[in-house]
Amino acid sequence: MVSASWFYRLGFFLTLLIFKGPVGFDPVTFTGPFPTFMSFAQYLFPLAVLEIYLRAQDRPGAVRRMATAGILFVLTLAMGAGTFAVTMAIWVPQVKAGFDARKSIAEALSTTIASRGIDQAIQQYHDLKSAQPATYNFDEGELNHLGYRLIGAHKFKEGISILQLNVEAYPQSSNVYDSLGEAYMDDGDKPLAISNYRKSLELNPKNRGAVMMLQKLGAR
Repeated sequence: MVSASWFYRLGFFLTLLIFKGPVGFDPVTFTGPFPTFMSFAQYLFPLAVLEIYLRAQDRPGAVRRMATAGILFVLTLAMGAGTFAVTMAIWVPQVKAGFDARKSIAEALSTTIASRGIDQAIQQYHDLKSAQPATYNFDEGELNHLGYRLIGAHKFKEGISILQLNVEAYPQSSNVYDSLGEAYMDDGDKPLAISNYRKSLELNPKNRGAVMMLQKLGAR
């Protein structure tokens, strides 16, 4: 019961690993049958396994014990796979970021946007990338996170401009088009949202999130 959030993470990321993307929920609003199912399963499933284990102890029998051992073995493998998925998706990037000596370009641009506006921030990005490429972190995730922060603050013009800048920097990345498509959708621009989701799917045909969003937008 205490470890419910741990089981939730394992189940969630293991599902993403198996299905190569979100299934059973809207990746934008995080609503759907899967999160509802997991909100109960994170408690009930571990308790059910514990009940099976306790019954095998209370009622000895070779078949019962072998069956219980088999269930525990399979679930241990699943837990290992889920731990691997969580590690690669969350913990490894966070550890790498902690040891990265480069300055965050996202934070630099965020300060400029607040003080001098989005146009000056875009110019700053190009200037710093040209003059100090090793000093700042220009990884794809930097602009992506900044763009989402701005969209979350309902600064759609600024957020879209940042995500467009990321598309220019990483034109072969499916993820940057997916993020830009989501930004356009949140801003109410359906045609551009569809266009960017289609481009994301073109670069990565396994992007189930893009498929779901195109269906939501009524596009084939």
